[in-house]
Amino acid sequence: MLLGEDISSSDLLKISADLADSPLLGNGKGKQATDLDDMGFEARSTKDNAWHDVSMFLNYRVLSTGELEVRVRYAGFGKEQDEWMNVKLGVRERSIPLEPSECHKVKDGDLVLCFLEKEDYALYCDARIVKIQRKIHDPTDCTCTFIVQFVHDNTEEGVSFSRICCRPTQEESACFPDLALDPTQSPSLNFPLNTIESLWG
Repeated sequence: MLLGEDISSSDLLKISADLADSPLLGNGKGKQATDLDDMGFEARSTKDNAWHDVSMFLNYRVLSTGELEVRVRYAGFGKEQDEWMNVKLGVRERSIPLEPSECHKVKDGDLVLCFLEKEDYALYCDARIVKIQRKIHDPTDCTCTFIVQFVHDNTEEGVSFSRICCRPTQEESACFPDLALDPTQSPSLNFPLNTIESLWG
């Protein structure tokens, strides 16, 4: 396949068929090509270790190890920020924002995508729901507080419903910073996060 040629989600599924445990395939259960026609994806950039929506898949390659990599273009960014991503560890079905009336769907222990905002960066990172302080509210405005623990540094924070997106499935997060790093070597990550703009210039 030529670099720069857009590949469809269906094509991506077909060339990923041998990766049975890839998050793209629903934790080994597999999906039909037609199931992916309208599905969105997100990828975890190796430059800021945060998740970003994928605008399109540009190309793919199979490594000598048999692992599949795809070249992604992030939504809102140009070709200068395109990256090769390991499908098994760095690409997954897009997280889902919920309506305020759906907050009951979030449970303790769930893996969520959480908006992390600090003085020098604002990124979407994986987190676990530690505790939910539920409150009675109307269907248009959730006032519950969600205590989350961020996967990358184990810090906890109370966040509002608007800052979390649910995962389509509750797969384990590929949460180590280097895609080539053995996650069993370092149970605590503690790697720095930076704005994607500052890393890419």
